[in-house]
Amino acid sequence: MPFSIAFVGVDGAGKTTLIKKVTTSIELPTSHMNRFSKRLYTHQHSKAWECINLFEIMSRNIIWKYRLKKSSMIMDRCYICSLVYSNLEGFPEITHCVKHVAVKPTVICLIEPVEEIVENAYMFSREYFRVLQSEGYQPFYTGRHPFGRLVFFKQPETQISSILDLYINYIGTLS
Repeated sequence: MPFSIAFVGVDGAGKTTLIKKVTTSIELPTSHMNRFSKRLYTHQHSKAWECINLFEIMSRNIIWKYRLKKSSMIMDRCYICSLVYSNLEGFPEITHCVKHVAVKPTVICLIEPVEEIVENAYMFSREYFRVLQSEGYQPFYTGRHPFGRLVFFKQPETQISSILDLYINYIGTLS
């Protein structure tokens, strides 16, 4: 059965770098949640940005739902990131609309860097924990990262297959 692993965390935590490391060994398709809107519209703290971002996220989630019927994938960010950033810096009334159509990843890997490396890391990590738990995710495994730690989350009813368990353990030991 196909699965998805989403990498989330504060900007600058190393999500994309870790994904590149992982995908050199694990051949899974990777997709970035909002790669176009970040390039298209640079003023990211406005209602216009939230609407453009929401459109891309909703479109990408339709594609992801189709892809996940056929194969597993790694997601560079997921809807959880949008919820966290809109709660702290944006317009939650716009962004929270995505919850109804979003792909709920099988496993979410939260990258928690230390505050000395990434500004506001603790504030964002606390908000990620809060949002993940409000969305029904529970932590079940902790790994290490060169600049902090990795915390893996899943839904309570999610059964971790043996192949997914191997991937999680591999990711949790990369440094």
